[in-house]
Amino acid sequence: DRRKQWDGEDVPTTRTRFTERASKLATMLAALYSEDLDEAARAEAAEQAHEELLRVLGYSTGEFRIRRDGPVRWFSTAGIEQSALA
Repeated sequence: DRRKQWDGEDVPTTRTRFTERASKLATMLAALYSEDLDEAARAEAAEQAHEELLRVLGYSTGEFRIRRDGPVRWFSTAGIEQSALA
């Protein structure tokens, strides 16, 4: 079974990262609704939660090339320059 093979490898996956950090992510996201935060603190907390979510999903592992265009982030696989075939 491929899943057992992946689980047996000592390489972090999206699933293992999420399993390890699910509680932290839930706490970070719930904190965004706290009435104790002013707008600046809420924006900072949202940015931290966003960065953590990107790490958990694997977008900060170096596997992807990230290009920022204002508020938009473009993700592509590192080393692949051509577009996908349609």
